[in-house]
Amino acid sequence: MEEKIPKIYQGVIAFLICFLFLRFVAPFISYYSPLFTLISIQLMMGIIAFGSAYIFKVDFGTAFPFKLPRIRHVFGAIFLYAGVYLLTLNVSMVMSKLFPDMIQTIEEITFMSELMPNMFVAVILMAIFPAVFEELIMRGFILSTFSNFNEIIASVSVGAMFGILHFDVYRFVPTALLGTVSAYVTIRSKTLILPIAYHFFNNLMSVIAMYQLRGLEDIDFTLELYNTPLISFGMIFDLVMTMILCYIGIRLFTEKQFHN
Repeated sequence: MEEKIPKIYQGVIAFLICFLFLRFVAPFISYYSPLFTLISIQLMMGIIAFGSAYIFKVDFGTAFPFKLPRIRHVFGAIFLYAGVYLLTLNVSMVMSKLFPDMIQTIEEITFMSELMPNMFVAVILMAIFPAVFEELIMRGFILSTFSNFNEIIASVSVGAMFGILHFDVYRFVPTALLGTVSAYVTIRSKTLILPIAYHFFNNLMSVIAMYQLRGLEDIDFTLELYNTPLISFGMIFDLVMTMILCYIGIRLFTEKQFHN
């Protein structure tokens, strides 16, 4: 079978299939079994990723690059993720101030903990599965179809797609930012290992927080929110740190004088 260079339309098709499945099929499954929905969504992401590569005859090594990253790329990813994580925290805080309905997300998180009383199961379904299958489709196959595009355009485009697939207007910006950084890290490091590792760590922290919030449903989280200014000194400090960390991270990915 002749392997072909992935084309942008192939990535768009894969994205649309994911979108339609998540928008119309997943809610139907959730009506009968919310827990099974988590499993089916992630498995479907993997099927779409590998199925697209097979149908369009794309080299699996091109669509799903797995190799040990260089040491400087590991540190570059750490700095970039740390910087953007600080930024997303502050973006979420500002959006929560502007849109109080975002607080409902906390209730949804605690509800998930009730569905999965076993934390080990939660780690598998909410940390390991998404880290692997979502990266395979987004930073794997779909990103590979942007190979003829500028890396910034490719990263932002795939990041925006990632944000859209979360179907939450309040979470779009934070998830799109993290998705953009993951795409950039993948392009520069030429491996999915780094974005998968971060995706797992990020979701693992969410799972831990989910169980820490159990039983806190009656607390008025909006009280502290409204007693804090929209822009504070801490936010300004975080923004400066974000720029510094991201600058160091980008330098580690672009400068040639750094060696393993």
